[in-house]
Amino acid sequence: MGQHVWLMLATIGTELLTIVKWSKGQFPAPLPTHVWFAWSVGAALLVLYPVGQVSDHVTTFFHGRFLRAPHLVLLFYL
Repeated sequence: MGQHVWLMLATIGTELLTIVKWSKGQFPAPLPTHVWFAWSVGAALLVLYPVGQVSDHVTTFFHGRFLRAPHLVLLFYL
């Protein structure tokens, strides 16, 4: 990842820590179930979609490599 991505992640992390520290008692009522469910589904999709995209490219890469060099299959599974 580039320098800008690391800077962005550090900024977001700092902002989240600040929000957690200074928002104690700001929202005394718990989240409604449908809101909690919607946020959970959104977070899961945000994580699972990129993981699926990357794993698809990795699998395609390894299958292509193994078809050209079948002896690497044994090394990969050992």
